[in-house]
Amino acid sequence: MSHNLCDIEPMKFETENSCWIAEGTFFQTILNAPYHILMDLFQVPMDGDGYKTQVEWQLMFEDGEVATIYDWKQHKPVGLNSIWNIGAKSEHIANRVVELVRKEIESKQLV
Repeated sequence: MSHNLCDIEPMKFETENSCWIAEGTFFQTILNAPYHILMDLFQVPMDGDGYKTQVEWQLMFEDGEVATIYDWKQHKPVGLNSIWNIGAKSEHIANRVVELVRKEIESKQLV
């Protein structure tokens, strides 16, 4: 497991982009954010399946909950994508991801 521990209060998470940990997650919401923001926060993503996704990030929060961020059927170059799906087992967990990204965008004064 790769350990990119981040602590944007109060949510601590690790990215896990070397093996699949997101069993049982499913689409919860859409995230609008530039690719470079996701790279800054979550580092290099996993390769997608090459058909419906090009890239995917997996996050594990300190309470063991998992979320995914992926480019569902976005067929433009990944670096130009700004529409992402968030998968999780609940909307509450997906909202953690939205909040992390929102804080990162605000910290870069991109709002």
